[in-house]
Amino acid sequence: MKKLLLFLIILLIYQFTFAQVKVKEDSLSYNSLKKLGNLYFSQKNYSKAKLYYSKLFPKLTNQEEKEKIYLQIEQCNYCLGNYESPTQVYFNFIQKFPNSAKVPEFRYKIALFFEQLKQYDRAITEYRILINKYSLQDSEVHSQQLTLDSLYYKIAILYNKQKNYNKSISILDTLIKNFPDSQLIDDAYQCKVDNYLADLDYRLAINLLVNLIEQDTTETSIKLYQQLADIYEKISVFEEMINIYQILRQYPKVEDKIIYYNKKIFDGYLKLQDYIEGIRFCNDVINENNGEQIVSALYYKGRMYQQLNDFDSAEFTFLFIINEFHNYKEWCTNALHSLSNLYIDNNENEKAFEIIRQLSEQDHDK
Repeated sequence: MKKLLLFLIILLIYQFTFAQVKVKEDSLSYNSLKKLGNLYFSQKNYSKAKLYYSKLFPKLTNQEEKEKIYLQIEQCNYCLGNYESPTQVYFNFIQKFPNSAKVPEFRYKIALFFEQLKQYDRAITEYRILINKYSLQDSEVHSQQLTLDSLYYKIAILYNKQKNYNKSISILDTLIKNFPDSQLIDDAYQCKVDNYLADLDYRLAINLLVNLIEQDTTETSIKLYQQLADIYEKISVFEEMINIYQILRQYPKVEDKIIYYNKKIFDGYLKLQDYIEGIRFCNDVINENNGEQIVSALYYKGRMYQQLNDFDSAEFTFLFIINEFHNYKEWCTNALHSLSNLYIDNNENEKAFEIIRQLSEQDHDK
């Protein structure tokens, strides 16, 4: 009897103590619950953090605070493995607070996540929701550049990655028409050119580049002309390629690119087999310039004589480079190679062997 009485007394004490602890925990203040939640979250004890955030959430009346704590609860769920993807955190938030100012930013993060996974259709869907559902004209999430023109550009890029070039061009046309002052205008036109090239529609690419050149600034025109020249070279329209590089040679402040432009013109004449006109251009370069421009022009002049089967002129030109322009080692090496081929073609094997020996010594010295 005494033992039973003692047991009942101990049980009553335990129940009283537990009830007191529970009342104390339930009566924790807003600040205490928040601090405990943040503390456990920083320690990566997400179960405890979620417990205290969940107790705090019903006490909140401020909308901004409610959104912040709800997001913390969802982050705990993700860290605890309750969600397969971090996007579920944002989807749940959007469902809970559809009118929150944070929704556009979270939609954008969802789209970026799908984009990184190369799930382009899902990313495009999210970008389109942002365009159609939210008023972004006057808003911008500075870290994400969340503006209407940037969203159109994003969609166009994704269609390009899907090789859906027509849809990409259509989106870019919308961007160009509706946002003529956008900072992305140049990028949009460039993307259109890339789409045309990827779709092998060289005619439209050329037309667009020509139109852009007519209305653009000098600095950008150089880049556009270069693209145009690359296209003409790719489709073997070497006359137009030569014309473009002749134009580029006249631009100011392109001294560092002149050798490259000249080389492209020389190569163009060789591919056209227009050796007489090519030699004429080589002479113009030689008469008007000095240094490496002269050496490069002499080298191509020698190659054109070689194609014309003018053995003596080709030999003289290559030997002149080798003997007079020692400082330009690359061009001297090129001249030696061409000279050896010239001797081989003319059955002068001893001279050819001597040139090959010189080349071997050069390789050994390196």
